[in-house]
Amino acid sequence: AAGLNLQNSRTKASLADGVSVTTVGALTLDARNKVDGLLTADGSALPVAQGDGTVAGSTTKVGIGAAVAVNRVRSAAQALLGQNVTINAKSVALDAALTHTALAQATSGAGASAVGLAGALALNLSDASSQAAMGGNGALNTTGGDVAVTAASTSDNSAKATPHAPVTGDKVGIGASAAVNVVANRTEADIGAGTTLAGAKNVTLDAKADHKTTTTAEAGVDGGVAITPAAAVAVVSNTTSAHLGTASTALSGNLDVSAQQKSVTTTTAKGSAVGGKAAIGAAVGVAVVDDLVQATGGNVIDARGAVRFDAQGASASTVNVVASATGGHKNADAGSKEDASVDDKVAKQLDFAKKNQTANDIGDGEQKASTEAAVADQKAGKASASTSEGKVAVAAAVGINLQNSQAKARLADGVQVTSGGALTLDATNNTDGLITAEGMAGGKGDDATKVGIGAAVAVNVVRSAADALVGRNASIRAKGLSLSAGMSDAAGDGSDLVHTTLAKATSGAGSSAVGLAGSLALNLVDTSSRALVQDGASVDAGQGAVALSASGHTDATASATPHEASVAAGGKVGIGASVAVNVLGNRVQAELQDGAQLTAPGHVTLDAAATHKTTTTAEAGPAGGVAITPVVALGLVNN
Repeated sequence: AAGLNLQNSRTKASLADGVSVTTVGALTLDARNKVDGLLTADGSALPVAQGDGTVAGSTTKVGIGAAVAVNRVRSAAQALLGQNVTINAKSVALDAALTHTALAQATSGAGASAVGLAGALALNLSDASSQAAMGGNGALNTTGGDVAVTAASTSDNSAKATPHAPVTGDKVGIGASAAVNVVANRTEADIGAGTTLAGAKNVTLDAKADHKTTTTAEAGVDGGVAITPAAAVAVVSNTTSAHLGTASTALSGNLDVSAQQKSVTTTTAKGSAVGGKAAIGAAVGVAVVDDLVQATGGNVIDARGAVRFDAQGASASTVNVVASATGGHKNADAGSKEDASVDDKVAKQLDFAKKNQTANDIGDGEQKASTEAAVADQKAGKASASTSEGKVAVAAAVGINLQNSQAKARLADGVQVTSGGALTLDATNNTDGLITAEGMAGGKGDDATKVGIGAAVAVNVVRSAADALVGRNASIRAKGLSLSAGMSDAAGDGSDLVHTTLAKATSGAGSSAVGLAGSLALNLVDTSSRALVQDGASVDAGQGAVALSASGHTDATASATPHEASVAAGGKVGIGASVAVNVLGNRVQAELQDGAQLTAPGHVTLDAAATHKTTTTAEAGPAGGVAITPVVALGLVNN
């Protein structure tokens, strides 16, 4: 079964470049789009139970069931004023709203008396853009009304590759599943560079986005020789931006520039193999997540009321990988030959996703560059599955999370701001990166293997930043200044105000002769919260309060342990190795930098607060005639 969906949907309300509009009323551009691209492919070669209980097709020697689903969906909602446009109106409203749902689902199954082969591939390529914008070098003149530029986006992307049931073959069973999500979302509220804005009361730029990405690959095999590879790969880039780039802005009321983004990415790979003679179960889960939310402004701003820039981000990426292999009776040898390191396997999966991103033009230039940089970092060994003894060459369960999350509220270098009220820059972020990998091999009693190898690798690389910045050489005149960089309330009820990171690897192996188990958990985390008035900036606070505050709270865990139900156990030799590493750098800064000038302030407060928790655990407990246990727990922490 093969399914292909190529879908392009765009809703656009626009005025062309160079147009001139004069109206005594309001000018409104409104674009809304709802896009659903759903694809399912179901291929199976399975025995079917009859009314009398017999199973038709059960004597088939070879059963082959395969399914391929390729889904490419592009969507856009655009409310646009072109370049060099002149607008004379009472008020102006640009509004773009997009809802985007995409699914690629492939299901396969096979059953036979001799050989069962099944494969499922689900590839979801998704590009979504919600844009409310005025092009550059225009003139926006209103007669006391408000200017509102609003963009909103919601997306739900899924790639699923799963079996109907475990692939069966008395002699050989092979089941493979691969699910790949390549996703790019952009939400933008923008007034372009070089535009003049005059006569307005209140000006609002607001961009909001909520994105969900789910990638699931499952495979199961039951046969004489059982082989099960499962791979789930997610490459996700989300950008939400509110930007005021006017050459000059003059208004009688308040200026509010805000951007909010929530991103949830879940990646799951499960491989299970049960073989009478040999069982090889392998699962790989890889997530590359780049989340950016920003509220920015430049050039000249003159407001009689308050001026506010606000960026709120929440990024959560969870990777779950499980691989299990059971079988190979006492009189049968079982084993596998690996010809590449874990890093090489991950690189191949990322290359496949990157090639599809490029070939199908998913994302804008910055989003593609971000993916390219993440792939390059992995190949350069910056997210390597390795210890001081070298790279890991064999692993049944491999989980990788490469996550970058940024929230920025920033005034550009050289900006000039005059405000009759307070100037506020607020940036908050909450980044959770959680990865678990579980590798199990072996059996008990008659199902005990002669050699059981269970291995798990979890590599978690997470970067998180919240920046509230007044740029270099900026000139500020306001009745007070507030810069705040801190934690977003991700749950909405005050229960989650912590960056949480977890790399957890669990392994186990049992056999009648030799049991080998290994766990590597590597947690690499960099967080920063900065509230800064940068070099050369001058601030006239107009006797108002000046407050710079920054906060950061983290909970980082690296855990490499044996499975509770199965340590490395072998009748003759048991070897269990566990390595857990935490490498952390956390920075919280509230600072008037060297060369910045502050005049006419009221109360002045600089406050930096942080709480950090780090837990590193390595355990191993082999059992056997000869038991060998190397264990390393290493924490390198800089706060």
